[in-house]
Amino acid sequence: MKLSGFARAVLAASFVAVPASHATADSAEKFRAQVIVGYEKFGFERNEQDFIGGAEASDWNTYDLAVSGAYDIDKKTAVAFDFDLSRFNTSGVEPGEIEDDSPKEDRTVGLSLLRKVGSDQLLSLGVSRGFIANTQREQDARKSFSAVDLAFAHQVSQWSYMVSVGQIFNGSQETQDALIRGRYYGLDADYSVNEQVTLGVSLDRFRGDEFDEGERKSSQSSQVLDLFGQYQLGDHFLRAVIRQHDNKREDVAGSNIGDIEKADGRGFYLSYAIPFGGSARKLERMILTSRPNKTEFANVGGSTMD
Repeated sequence: MKLSGFARAVLAASFVAVPASHATADSAEKFRAQVIVGYEKFGFERNEQDFIGGAEASDWNTYDLAVSGAYDIDKKTAVAFDFDLSRFNTSGVEPGEIEDDSPKEDRTVGLSLLRKVGSDQLLSLGVSRGFIANTQREQDARKSFSAVDLAFAHQVSQWSYMVSVGQIFNGSQETQDALIRGRYYGLDADYSVNEQVTLGVSLDRFRGDEFDEGERKSSQSSQVLDLFGQYQLGDHFLRAVIRQHDNKREDVAGSNIGDIEKADGRGFYLSYAIPFGGSARKLERMILTSRPNKTEFANVGGSTMD
């Protein structure tokens, strides 16, 4: 569809006698996208109060491939897509245990409508679908969920910020534990030091309910704090992130889990973004790549939807 849209734009331009070089440039600006490759090393801190079982991996090495892009419908409106694939290489299972309930792979596909609401303001309404595979002793578990979110991004001189809210719904319901609904919020801000260097911070909060055969079992929350630096190499972007997880699992009366269990962790993430078509605009790139990671929440400890 993207290539055919590009071809239609070039053909339409030829009928109004616009030079071919101009038509190609205008069409490229209408469609802009990027490919991002990333790697994360992450580890949970094991302690007596955590909810990471001995058979669950506490250390994750994640390899990530993401593609996102936007196509202009008119001067103020664009339709955007995003796709993310993550694969996990896990370790940290306690001696004598067979690995169980650990992340293996997840995929997310999303579609968004972007609307300019000011010269430096962008509003987004998005829907997404997530698919998760977890390592199990007998047979790997595959779960899914849907989500909808609203995001607003604003650029003021060298500062940019974004606020986002969303809802996870329609999660898989199995005979075992399943996180079938959740809410999330995000706040992002960055500062352009110069044309090449950007520094920023991101804070995401999630809260969801865990069910067992239709009965609410626990309430789970997660807070993810990112501190990042980004360097621009021509049209490419290199980003390094330090990540802190603060996860809690709160008991529901009668579930016999215990009052509050925690699972905190730290990680380091490195990514490289390569544009194609036209160069992604700053606020678009912020919305498409920095909204809260729903599958990350679903993969934390007892929230593995399995």
